[in-house]
This record gives sequence, C-alpha cells and structure tokens, in this order.
Amino acid sequence: LAAGGKVTGALRGGAVKAGDEQPWGSTKVGIVTVTKEPANIQRWFQYHLAIGFDHIYLQVEGTPWIDDIIGKPEFVHKITYWRVPEPNVTDNYNDLQSRQRIAVQYAVQLSTAPNARAPVDWLLHIDDDELFYVPGHPVGVPNVRDLFESVPKTYRSVKFRNSEAVYPSVEVKDCFKESTLFRRNGATSYANGKSAGRTAGRQAIMPFGPHDFDVPNPAVVLDTSVLPTPPGLVLHFESCPFSRWEKKFWSLRQTPAQSLKNIPFPFYRESIWLMNKCGFLWGQRLPSIDEQQGSNVTVAQSVDPACHIDNLKRFWSSYKVQAQAADTAQGPGYQEGADTQLRIHIDWAAIEQTLPVKH
Repeated sequence: LAAGGKVTGALRGGAVKAGDEQPWGSTKVGIVTVTKEPANIQRWFQYHLAIGFDHIYLQVEGTPWIDDIIGKPEFVHKITYWRVPEPNVTDNYNDLQSRQRIAVQYAVQLSTAPNARAPVDWLLHIDDDELFYVPGHPVGVPNVRDLFESVPKTYRSVKFRNSEAVYPSVEVKDCFKESTLFRRNGATSYANGKSAGRTAGRQAIMPFGPHDFDVPNPAVVLDTSVLPTPPGLVLHFESCPFSRWEKKFWSLRQTPAQSLKNIPFPFYRESIWLMNKCGFLWGQRLPSIDEQQGSNVTVAQSVDPACHIDNLKRFWSSYKVQAQAADTAQGPGYQEGADTQLRIHIDWAAIEQTLPVKH
C-alpha cells in the first residue's frame, strides 16, 4: 500500500490505463453472510463497518437474540437482514453451501434494485467466523474502499486468499482479539479462498457456490490469492471457541455416511464422528452460548473415554492450538517457523475508537 493507504501495483497489476478506475471515493462496498448462533457477531459488525464496508447483508437462521444487537444505533442503518426458517437437515455440511449461495444472490438483488436501500458496487461473501483483513496499512484503520477503487473496470470479481487461525489455548474466549497466528498454507477446513463480485454495471454478477462468482471467462477474475503479498486476506477463526466447535459439530452429527466419506477434511470427519458418538451427552439440543459455562459434557462421561471432556478438548487442541497443532499430521500448514506462519496484529483499540459501540 502506498502512503495514505491507496492500493498500488500489487493489485493493479502495474499497468492500469488512465480511466480504468472509478472516480476516487465513489465506490461502495458491501458484505454478505449467513449466520446462526455466532460467537461474537457484535465485534464482527464493528470491525467490518470500521474498516470501511458501507453495508452488511445478513441472512439469519434462528438466533432470536441478534435483533437487539442489530438495533443498536451504530448498526441499525448499516445492516439489512432477513430471517429464514431454521434448517432441519441431516446433511448440513452440503446444504449450508446451497443456503449461502441463495443468500448471496438475494443480497445482490437487494443491493442492485432501482430503489435499493443501500446500493453497493462490490459485494464480498465471507462467514460470520471470518474477518476481511487489509495487510500492511501504513497508519490507523484501513479502508476497504481504497482497495476496491483500485480494481480495473475490466475485472468482474476479485479472489482473496484465506488463512486459518491457530489459538493460544483451548481456553480462548474472544477469538478475534486473542488470536494472532495464522496458517500460511493448508487448513483444517477449506483453503480455496473467498471472492467479491462487482455488482455495479449493466449486468450484476451472481454467486457460483460460496467461494466464487459466476463470470463469463477467467480473464475477468483478479486472483490476488496467488500474489506473494496479497492486498486482502480472509482470516478464518474456524471452530472457535471450543464451545462453538461443540455446537457446530453437534448439529452435523447425523451427516449421512456417504456424505461424511466425501468431506475432504480429516478434522471435519473426525469431529462429526466424535459428535455422533458423544452427542447424546447434550440431550436433544445444545444450550445457547449464553447458557454455556465451558463444556456441557456433565453426565455419563465414563461411557466412552473419547467422550470425556478432557479428551474432547485434547482432540480440538491437536488441530487448533499453537503448541499441539504443529504435531498433527493431518493438520498441515502450521509449524513454528516464519516461513509457514503469519503473525497478524489487528489494532483493536483503533477499531473501537473508529466505531465505538455501547455494550
């Protein structure tokens, strides 16, 4: 990034003709996600609005308590949300991707309608456990408009690399603030990045699954994930905190055997297997995050040693905690070494000063 935070040749390709960019300051950028019982959605809202996203489009599943957060004066005019019936599916792993695609498509329609409440020129899709990060900003809080204003008009989509967090301990609570170390390569879940689509123009772009947008040819996709120093990163705080891992994979415990076999991530397959074995310990449902005090495995822990809380935490830590993750053969990409890790510092004090939120 150049002085003042404007994106330079790394994103532009070093050869952008005059007139290929929109007038400076005119670009509006939106973000869309599907959320269900998120771990810290208020901080997620605060962060993305503080770094310059103009509007958030939110598909809400369940989560009745989120209305009070969205209704806060700092958010109420910046978030458009809609509710859908809470899914009752056995194969949530695959079904979620379909719901994400539908949500992105609806957000495109909302943001490009003739009388749109909050029209945007670009729409980024990420999850509620991910932060969009602009690295190397010289001073203060970055502004994502600077990044997207520098994209030549010939590009209809921009692809960004994702990087997965590893955590300081199994006791981590505020995952966004407490995590500073990320895998440079490999992941325990997906590793093929996320994309933003250009919604401005005569023909708005539509999603192609949860990771890409549908484009007429690859030449109109600016793939920044292949750059040595990408202008933007998607930071993935997967299965954090531990209580969210419990909740997430408890809901996946009835994944059909064939679907489970087809999941490419050992961490996911093993987590689903564990919850299939141990899920009865929680009864018919998991308590809400507010009801949880640490783990909810409080009965029948002797039925199977794998279901003991200490062993569940040990399994989670083997993939997710800094000291143990390096030794996990099926958790590639993280090692204690400068060439395989990213240490990222988000200035949360500056974020909170830019957009103070009353608790």
